[in-house]
Order: sequence, then C-alpha cells, then structure tokens
Amino acid sequence: MILVPQLKLAFMHVPKTGGSSITAALMEHLPDLGGEVGSLGWQCKFHRGYMHTPYSQLKWWNKPDGWRTFAVVREPFDRMHSYYVASGCATGFTEWLKLAPEDQRYQVMPQAAYLSKDSEVAMDVIVRYENLSEGLAELDIQLPEKRQLDNHRTREQMLAAYEAEPEAVDLVRSLSGRDFTEFGYSSVLECLQP
Repeated sequence: MILVPQLKLAFMHVPKTGGSSITAALMEHLPDLGGEVGSLGWQCKFHRGYMHTPYSQLKWWNKPDGWRTFAVVREPFDRMHSYYVASGCATGFTEWLKLAPEDQRYQVMPQAAYLSKDSEVAMDVIVRYENLSEGLAELDIQLPEKRQLDNHRTREQMLAAYEAEPEAVDLVRSLSGRDFTEFGYSSVLECLQP
C-alpha cells in the first residue's frame, strides 16, 4: 500500500494492473526518496510493507477520516496474459497457467481477493485499467506522459494466445474467481465466439 497524505489516498497495488505507472504518477505527491523510475526496486520504497500485500493482511492499516482507498483492476484474461508475457516463461501459456498458482514468483490470486476484507471488496474507489487515465484524473492523479498505457498494442496478441490455446480460457476463469462479476468483466472472449 502506498499512502499519499497530500491527497488523502491509499493505493492498493494489485499485480499486473499498471502499478508501476500509478506509482510514477503518485511520486509528485510523495516525499523524494531518491532513485530513478524503472530502476531495480524503485517502487518498493514507496510502499508500506510488501508491495503486493492483500488488503486483509494489512493489520496496521486503520483508514483515517477523510481518506479514500483505491485500486486498479484489469480484465482477467488480459491480466493473466500480461503476467505470462512478463514472466518470460518458455512453456506454453496453458502450461504456465497450470503452474503459476504454485510458483511464489507469481501472485495470480483473484483481484477481488487482494482487495477484500471479510469477503467484501473494501476499496472506496475502483479504477479500471482499461480507463486508467480517466479514472486516475477523478482522483487528481495525472499519469506522466511517457507512462501512458497502450492497451491496443497487446490486445491482439492476447486474443491470439487464447485462440491458439482455448484451454487457457477455462483456466483463467478458474484462477480469476469472482473478478468477472465483481468488476463487471465478461467471462467470454470475443475471439472464441461462434
């Protein structure tokens, strides 16, 4: 979690949801802790505790009056494919999806599980990755120009991966749990429609 007193915000960093870009955007509102954006470990110094700690495990957190918690969520099929590509894994996508939950390097638990306390999503604001700039603007956060995300660049690659390995679709549905319903994403991929 990153605490931003200037904006009275607490950011929950779910893996593979644009957290690097959001951390870079928050830097103008945080004390200068040194280091270069993108250098090894640069994000960690801004987080209180481990960067991807689930909300339910933040025993120290007691939200102050007037503060808001926020997180970014991402379409589950896109999130898992992004994770696979970033892993550099030599196995196929389906094989990686089968192995990833047991591998400590990947935190592939459902986004809803990261953001929940007592089985309920506990964030005041949920921003969708697909509308990141607009969602952050509502929180008075501006993405640095060089950190703008290009969702269209990888969408075709992602759809092609699911077309090539249709078993991956059911695996992602299983791994993502209630993310589809909780955050309003379709559990059907358009590339696999008859």
